[in-house]
Amino acid sequence: MAWGALIGDDTLFREGIRRFTIALGQMRDDGSLPLETDRGQLALFYQRHAIASLVAIAEMAATQGYDLYTKTNSRGGRLDDMIGFLARGVTDPSVLERY
Repeated sequence: MAWGALIGDDTLFREGIRRFTIALGQMRDDGSLPLETDRGQLALFYQRHAIASLVAIAEMAATQGYDLYTKTNSRGGRLDDMIGFLARGVTDPSVLERY
């Protein structure tokens, strides 16, 4: 996405938005990401890693005039829901027990 924005390649740029949308669609209603929670004890580490990448994508999109921070999935979930799950997990790791 960054390279696409730099060289003006809209196809590469839109690939970043597509991947953001995929991650948003995979998110559970509680903000967790299935691929990350499948990692057991490392779930929060990988949730944080995914969020960092998604925030980078959102920031690159913002410089091009796209607001991904308010983009929702089909159930109304947003990036801030992922962040909320991470914050809850850091303060109370028992939120991971169901996974």
